Parts: sequence; structure tokens; C-alpha cells
Amino acid sequence: MSGRLTGAALLALCAVAACTSGSHTAKATGRPGSRPVPAPASTAHLSTFAPSSAPTSPLPSDAATRAAQSALLTPGDLPAGFTAQPGTDADIPQPCLPASTTPVLQRYAPTTQVGQNLAHATPTALLSERIIVFPSPAVAQAAEQAAGTGLHCVTGHLPGAHGTAQAVDVQGPTDLLPVLGVPVSTLNGWTLQTNQLFESLLIARTRSELVVLTVVTPLGTDLAKLPDGRAVAQAALKKVLAARLD
Repeated sequence: MSGRLTGAALLALCAVAACTSGSHTAKATGRPGSRPVPAPASTAHLSTFAPSSAPTSPLPSDAATRAAQSALLTPGDLPAGFTAQPGTDADIPQPCLPASTTPVLQRYAPTTQVGQNLAHATPTALLSERIIVFPSPAVAQAAEQAAGTGLHCVTGHLPGAHGTAQAVDVQGPTDLLPVLGVPVSTLNGWTLQTNQLFESLLIARTRSELVVLTVVTPLGTDLAKLPDGRAVAQAALKKVLAARLD
């Protein structure tokens, strides 16, 4: 594995914190020559960048939805400093495909999907979790492959304000199964970076489900000052596995 991909892997794994694995320490430092952006006072603007931000789920309408919602992380599952925050109803990001491409979850319709946004005030970060349940393992795998295609480039574009497109650097995917050590089918990580914001994206597949975890921070944030991202990711996936949603 190249040094660049090693950094991307650790950053994607450590979704809400820098972490150390062996002799490698991951930390977001921004593009070479870029000026760090000071952390703002709130996380409200971060969800406008995070195309995979999870929606605030409606009240449960059936047993499947209630079960999926019970598998989401809550502030009580995390270290102090996180609060629940409304999200935006958006799909898995596809920065490497034309803007006219049909979103993943419109091509592969789930039977259930729930989500939660969790904001961390200092340093500023927005952690999003989405649990997406499909009719079968085959449909979940197809959706996962489609998501990977939409992230398969070095430089792409994401929708910006007023119909504009913002350039985004993409690194990944990197197989994180050996690092996280949770019994899911697949587990891959990417990093996305604009000239202002940094996003870590993790997509795990467990039989008929996809679990999408993202964190967005202002570029230049010291991830080492955030809670242990490896523990957060492990907690999220173990909670989904324990729920036995399929």
C-alpha cells in the first residue's frame, strides 16, 4: 500500500479523530500550501458540503424502521461533546459522475433507511450515520458497487451553492476490514476535500444493509483533538450487527 493510500485509509477509518496504528499517525493537514480554515462557531454549514449527511428520520412507521432506528448511534453512545442535530435528505455522494446521473438510492431502492447527525462543538465536526436496508444481499451489493463507481476518481465535483459545482479531491477506496476488525462483509473508506472542508466517508456492507458514516470538518482541523474515531466506527457497526436487521 502506498504512503498516500495509508494516510487516506487512516483518515477514513478515524472518521472523527486522528488515530495511531502501529507506527503511523493520521492527521488532516490540508493541501500542500493551503491555509487552514479556522473552525466556525457552529456546524450548520457543514451539512451543505456533506452529500452523504443523513436525514433526521421520521417517526417510526413499522417494526423494521423502529429496529433500524434503535441501531443508530446516539449521543449516549459517544464521548461527551456530541449533540443530535437535524440533517438533510441526501444520497451517497457521486463526485466522479456527471451531475445528471441518477442517485444510487433511486437506482437501488431500499426497504428502510434511517439516519442521524451528531454535531461536535469543539473542535467543530459533523458526524453522520445512515443505515440503509435493501430487499436482498444482491441489491445491497449492487448499490455498494454503484457507490464505489461514483467515488472512483482523483478529482471530481459536488453541487455547490446557487447551482454551481465545487471541485473535490478524492482518495480511496481503502479496505478497512483488517484495521477495524468487525465481522461485516465489506468495509471501505474514502476522503473528500474541497478548498474549505474535509470529509471522511466509510461504507460498510452487512448482508442486506449499507452503513454509511461520514464526518465533515473545516480544513485544517486537528483531528487528534476529536474523540477516538476507531472506537466510534466500531461502536456504530457493532450496534448495527447486534440489531440483526435482515
